[in-house]
Formats: sequence, structure tokens, C-alpha cells
Amino acid sequence: MRFYFQLFLAAISVTVASSKDDDAAAAGRLLSPKHSKNHPPGPRPPPRPPMPRSDIVAMFYKPHYQCGENANADPKQAARFINKQLRQHHDFFGLNEWLSASNLDGTSNPIETLQYGVIGSVCGYSEPDYQQPAVLMYNTHKWSLVESLPKKSLGCNKLPEPDQPYVVGNYPKWSGKFDQNVCANIVVPEEAASDNCCLCTFSKEEYDTGNSRGWPSLGQRPFVAGLFKSKQDNKQVCVVVGELPHALGTQKLYNIDEEKQDKPYNTTVQRGVCGNNPSLDGCIPNPTNSSLFYGTETLMPTVTSLCGSAPIILMMDTNLAYGVYDHVDMFYAEPFKSLTSYSDDSYTAPYTCCKNIGKSHLFATDRISVSGGALRIDTLEGGAVFPGGPLPQDLQYQCSSSEEHTPLRAHISYRY
Repeated sequence: MRFYFQLFLAAISVTVASSKDDDAAAAGRLLSPKHSKNHPPGPRPPPRPPMPRSDIVAMFYKPHYQCGENANADPKQAARFINKQLRQHHDFFGLNEWLSASNLDGTSNPIETLQYGVIGSVCGYSEPDYQQPAVLMYNTHKWSLVESLPKKSLGCNKLPEPDQPYVVGNYPKWSGKFDQNVCANIVVPEEAASDNCCLCTFSKEEYDTGNSRGWPSLGQRPFVAGLFKSKQDNKQVCVVVGELPHALGTQKLYNIDEEKQDKPYNTTVQRGVCGNNPSLDGCIPNPTNSSLFYGTETLMPTVTSLCGSAPIILMMDTNLAYGVYDHVDMFYAEPFKSLTSYSDDSYTAPYTCCKNIGKSHLFATDRISVSGGALRIDTLEGGAVFPGGPLPQDLQYQCSSSEEHTPLRAHISYRY
């Protein structure tokens, strides 16, 4: 027994001594002729197979308007991140609620668009001080724009940018094709006499009806879309970028003991009820009953008309919290119903929203989704696998402002 104990101590001493050697000495021992002769190294492990080459790479990022308004935000870093991604020659880049252009060393446009075309819109109906932009950038070396929303003829081919000078902490002012005085009264460009780039997901009737009933505001929900043809093989794809309203739901009121009242008339309409819990019961659909999202009566028919039979890539903040909900749960009509935000081997969307002190990315609101019958997501990068989980090193929060969302990057292929 004593002999074995001594052997044990000797082994420990060798291990400790070895751990104190520096890397060079350790490498020298491993590569010495004596060591190689007596203990030849085993075969090297096979290299990791390269990621399958996808047909399309698309990104979506929502810095949120606080990136341009919070004093502690870092819009320069956010712009550096965007520029870095664009230099990778991705096919499409969707950007939502980006107000920071004028905060970058006095430049008028921080986005490098030399090989990217732009489709831009704003939504400011009824609340012009809170007008928000949506942008789709597309690689002009790879894709030709067939038609867009807003229409090509309206000239919405620029990044929506607040007027200069824009002072951090103040409401941004908008003019030109993004004139907030025009957009305050319309939700689609055709409702005004002059050319403009005002486009909201909701109809006037939805917004005004909700307000007249005392429902929570739909907010400002811009979107853009483009129908594209590949310069390589003439295949078409339709890309949509923007944000959906928070789903509205009927909530039973609680009594003084925090117990739900049973009478059906003791109800109110609230945000955060539908979609922010495991049940979708009580959601208030849009007027055509084509979506559980009240506030999509403009989005769905206009996108359906633009895209036709072309497969769709939709990049949006859905404001739906749970990753286990897919588009078949959100929409009741085609082509939206057949969209999926999952790869073939996944059953949840990543958690991307939002940056807050002590409780970040608890919600799977941001989605890059595709027409499941025609397209597939080969790889989806970004966000966390579970609420509050770790984020990929290269897809972290960039602006460090409150409510910022983490970026997503999807590698997409045609199924045929």
C-alpha cells in the first residue's frame, strides 16, 4: 500500500511540474526526436467542414430610436458595425428605427451604400413627433429591383434621415419625401397629392378605431418591400423589412384580491397580453381576420400584391415574445401563413429583444422568415437560444442604448 501511495505522489509531482512549464518548453518536448520516435503523434483531426454556400445572405438589425436619442448610446459603434456587415457583400440588409445618421461626425449619411440600393419609408400617422423609419438595402451587384413599396416612381431610394442639425435628446424633424406634416395624415403615399415615402403597416381605420375605443396606441410601424431579380440566374425574391404593432389582447380585469372577474364584460384591451404569454387566446385580429395582429390591414394586401408568386424573405420586429410561435400562429392568410422563421432542424426563434439593465433579450421578437415551400434557412446566426442566454461574439449589442435589439444574420437557399 505504501508503495502505491508513493507512486501516486510521484505522479502528482510530475503533473504539477509539467503545469508550470511554459508553452515553448512543452512544445519542445512534444516535438523532440526522442519523443517522436517513442510516441509518434496521432493523426490530426479532420478539418471542420466549411459552411454550405447559401444562395442569399440577409441581415436584420433594430438599433431602436433610443440609439439616436439616449445620451449614453454609441451610434458611431452601431454605424461601424453596419458598415462592416455591408462590406461583406451581403445580399440584403434590413434596418429598423435608425435615427443616428446625423450624429456621426457631422456626416449626412453613415451607411456605405456604394454597391447597395436603398428603399426607405417612414410612418408618423397621427403622432408625427414619434415618426419612425424602415430601410432595406440591397446589393446592386447581385440584384435588380423590379418594383417596391413605396413604389419606385416615388423616388424613395434613400436612407430616411432627420433634418439637420439633429440634437440628441430632442424629437427629430423630418422634411422632403419624409415630411412629418404629410406623414401625420396618411399611411400610404397615394393618400397625398405630392410624392412622399410615408408607409405604415396599419390602415387609418384601424388606427382611428382603436384610438376611439381607448385601446393602446398602435405606435408608428413603418415597412418597406422590394421585388428583386437575380443578375446571375433571373430567380426572383421579395424582401420585406419593418416592424409589426404589439398584438392587442382582451384582458379580464382583476378584483381587489387580484382574482380574475368571471363576468365577460369586465374586460379591457391591453398590449403585452396576446403573445407575451404561452397562450394566444384573446388576441384581437385585424379587421379582415387575416392576422392576429391588429394593425396589419395595409401591410398584408400590399405585400401580397407586390410579391405575387415570388418567395418572400420577411425581416421584422414582430413584437411577439415567444420563440415557439411561428408565422402560422400569427397569420391566417397566404402568403404570410406559409412563412417560417425556423431552419429545418429548429423549433424556436432566437431571443433578441431587448437591451435593458439586468434582463436583456428575454423575447424572440425579431424574425428573419422565409416562404417555407420555396426557401429554407440553412443557418440562422444571432440572438440567444433561450431567454437571457449568451450571444454570438460578433452579433452583440452595438449601440448600448436601452431597448436595442441584437442583430440577426440568415443564410438562405432556394429549395428548387
